[in-house]
Amino acid sequence: MQSMRSLVQVLCFFTVVLARAGEFKNLTFDDPVLINLQPEFVNGRLLTYGLTSRVLQGWEVKYDGAPAKNVYYGINTGGDGVSLIKYDPPLKIGPDSLVLGIWGAISKPTGAPQSIQISVSQKATLPSDVVGINYISTDRGFQLLANGVVISNEGSYADLSKFSGSEVNLELRFPAGYRGDFDIIGFTIVPEPSEITMLGLGLSIIGWQAWKRRGGRGSTHAPSTSADPV
Repeated sequence: MQSMRSLVQVLCFFTVVLARAGEFKNLTFDDPVLINLQPEFVNGRLLTYGLTSRVLQGWEVKYDGAPAKNVYYGINTGGDGVSLIKYDPPLKIGPDSLVLGIWGAISKPTGAPQSIQISVSQKATLPSDVVGINYISTDRGFQLLANGVVISNEGSYADLSKFSGSEVNLELRFPAGYRGDFDIIGFTIVPEPSEITMLGLGLSIIGWQAWKRRGGRGSTHAPSTSADPV
């Protein structure tokens, strides 16, 4: 059991490395600035909204190509367009309880909602050791783009190796009428040689501890010499 705990500790170190964001700000949507939120009733639900630059700091949101000044923030529910949703208890779709809730339509006082295309993007320099990005989505139909090139539209991983060390515009594009939740887990990196050495050292220590608990090379217990009862 102790060996398993030690292994988990070593692997947790490398999980943190995977989440390194470089110059990207608030990459996983888990660092909002929730100040001066305004209440609003949407379809009978009480939500709050705030400036996109605060609720989704680092990211730019556009509806049909026009910048969205505000986005919603809600507990277990979202509003039209883009919402930052805190699920309680957390959903099993990301490392944190904060995810993007996407509803590609805007409600109107009368008639059917107006469908809109949604874009969530951020431009920054990609760390030179990044080779991909991990994400989770509850629905298909979206596109993940880097500098206008579609790099994924399904699954949970996209290759970014050709953009390593370069400035890249990372964009999430959701079609009109899209409805689902989306979360970025983090970047996948190529570990530095020193990090690989640390992992090897950690695994070696774990192996040595397990070997020592088993008694080393041989058992220290003498074989039983008791005879069968007569």
